[in-house]
Amino acid sequence: MFNVGFGNQGGLNLGHANVGGFNLGGGNVGDHNVGGANVGDANVGVGNVGGHNVGGGNVGDLNVGAAMWGMRTGVG
Repeated sequence: MFNVGFGNQGGLNLGHANVGGFNLGGGNVGDHNVGGANVGDANVGVGNVGGHNVGGGNVGDLNVGAAMWGMRTGVG
């Protein structure tokens, strides 16, 4: 999965936020929004693009806690 934006650009990113107000509500671990740290996919905008998760502690592939924002590029 490849996502372009101001969020995490691949690799291993640990923290509760990416850049500024991006990736609000926790973080993504792979394609699952566990909340806590960002590991893997990049995130774009206010929402998480890549894990398809937005919010605090969603575990799954398509969970929305607040709202989906940003843009997604790539397959996944």
